[in-house]
Amino acid sequence: MLRILLIALLLCVMLLGLLIVPTGSSAQSITQVTLYPPGTVIFTLTPSAAPTMTPERGCSAPLSLGVGDEIGIRAGINLRAEPSASSAQVNYFPQPVLAYITDGPVCADGYNWWRVRGVGDPGWVAEGKPYNYYISLLNTAGNMVACAEPQEIQPGERIRILQSVRVRAEPGSEGLVLTIAPFTSLLPVLDGPVCRDGLNYWQVQVEYGTSDQDVAGWIAEGPGYDYYIEPELRPLYAEAECRPPFDFSIGERIVVKGTHGAVRILRGAPSEQAPLVATLIGGLQLTVLDGPVCRDNFNWWQVQVYGGSSDPIGWVAEGTPADRFLEPLPVSDRPL
Repeated sequence: MLRILLIALLLCVMLLGLLIVPTGSSAQSITQVTLYPPGTVIFTLTPSAAPTMTPERGCSAPLSLGVGDEIGIRAGINLRAEPSASSAQVNYFPQPVLAYITDGPVCADGYNWWRVRGVGDPGWVAEGKPYNYYISLLNTAGNMVACAEPQEIQPGERIRILQSVRVRAEPGSEGLVLTIAPFTSLLPVLDGPVCRDGLNYWQVQVEYGTSDQDVAGWIAEGPGYDYYIEPELRPLYAEAECRPPFDFSIGERIVVKGTHGAVRILRGAPSEQAPLVATLIGGLQLTVLDGPVCRDNFNWWQVQVYGGSSDPIGWVAEGTPADRFLEPLPVSDRPL
C-alpha cells in the first residue's frame, strides 16, 4: 500500500514540475531527490540557468509637438548631432533660446529627441522627463509669430554689422551659409526685407572668402531686443524726448543687462549715429564717468568698462523702464 502511495506521489510531483517549468528557458537539468525510506527517488526538472533579459530602455509619451513648432530650450542644455546622449555636441546653451522643430520624436537613451534649427547648426535636443522637461512649446506651426516691424533701411544704403553674422544664399535659417560678415563691417544693401522664421532678412553685398570677388547674400536683422545690424546713418528725430534718467551717480559701478543674450552698444558719443566702440554683453560691469545726456530719445551715460585703465570708454543708452539696458550693481557684488 505504501509503495502505491509513493508511486502516486511521484507521478503528481512530475506532473506538477512540467506545469511550472518557466517559459523561455533554453535548457533544463534533472535533479535527483532521495526520499525516505531509502531507495525511493523522484526526479524534478529545474532550469539550468535563469533566462537573461535586457529590458528595453523605453521613453515616456512625447510632448504634443510637431514639425514647424516654435519651442523654448532651457538654459544649460546640449544640442547633439544625433538623437543620443553619446553623440557629438553641436551646441551648448548657457541661456534659454528659441528654436524650430524639423523632425522627431526619436526615442533613444530613455529620452524623446527632437531635431531643431534656428540656433546655429541644426541638431537634436532631448525633451527631458515629465517631471523635468528641457523644452516647452511656444507657438505651433499654424500660429507662428509674424516678423517684427523692420528697421528703416533702404536698398542702396549701407548697414553696420553689430556682431559677426552668417551670410546665407537664401533668406532663412536653412539657407546655405556662404561666409561670415565680421563685426563692425559696413555692407551695401541690395534688397529686402524678407520675413523668414520670425526674422527679417536683408540681401547685402559682401566679400566672399579670401577672393576679391563680392557675392550677394542674406543676413538676419535679429530680434527687436538684439539687432545684429543697424543703418549706417539712423534717421534724425525732430526733437529729442527723454524720460527722467535713471538714478546713477558719477563714479558708481553699474552692470549691463542682457536679456536673452542681447548685447548693448558702446559708442564714441551720446548718439545712435556715433561710431561703434565695442559691444557689451550682459553682466559686464561699468563705471559711470559722465551723464546723463538726452539724445535720440534716450538718456546716455559715459562709462568705462570696469577692470583697468586700458579698458574702453564710451557712451551707452540706458534703455527704458520696460527694457533697461543698464541697472545698478547688485548689493552683494558691491565693494566693501
